Amino acid sequence: MGIAGVLPLLAPATRRVNFWTELRDSCVGIDSSVWMHQLALKYCEDVTGDGPRSYDGVARDFVDRGKQLIANGIDPLFVFDGKAVPAKGETAAARRERRAAAALRVGSLPDGPDRLRAQRASISISTAMLAAIIASVRKEGLRYIVAPYEADPQLALLDRQRVVDYVLTVDSDLVVLGVRRCLLKLNWGSGEADLIDQDDLYHPEAPHDDGTLLRAMESASSRLERSGPVTACRNPGKRTCASMI
Repeated sequence: MGIAGVLPLLAPATRRVNFWTELRDSCVGIDSSVWMHQLALKYCEDVTGDGPRSYDGVARDFVDRGKQLIANGIDPLFVFDGKAVPAKGETAAARRERRAAAALRVGSLPDGPDRLRAQRASISISTAMLAAIIASVRKEGLRYIVAPYEADPQLALLDRQRVVDYVLTVDSDLVVLGVRRCLLKLNWGSGEADLIDQDDLYHPEAPHDDGTLLRAMESASSRLERSGPVTACRNPGKRTCASMI
């Protein structure tokens, strides 16, 4: 996810850290879509198909991860995507078509690796799945926000306002948006993650920019104008931080 070419460019400024040690006594903003997609893949038999769907497993594991963070001295703040960004309508439509085509293939394939791949390709984060997860999060008293639009600009705002100390994501856009400490490629089993710290980008050994980072920044800035922190601030109400955290 994110803008192609940014993460390889930042490889010299990326450190592999132990997630549990690095984040102890800190607040981490979490792009909830990351966990939702991971857990939907784990429970693909439950969340796909023409019959009744169950999101119990996804919701249970999502909450269990949050509780595990708290048990290890980490304060999670989950940020969920809100409304679709109008400017990305064509991209969203193309993704829906690909998922629909994959769902059709599932019915014609026997059990096996090909069918599993098609099932996974057909997964979408539905309103019902989102509702089930948020209901579980609320029941357990975990903190969350539903962003006005996409989660990443809201996370950038939370970082800018020093509400969070780190942001967990898979999206390189957040690095470009200036988030101070981005954690990517978290291995939940080992606890290892890639940390990109903005302070390291200004180190003498920081990577030379051939223009990729500049182009990424311009693209991200354009997105911010449409759906970023400014929009979040201009749309108070049920979808703002204050009413959710």
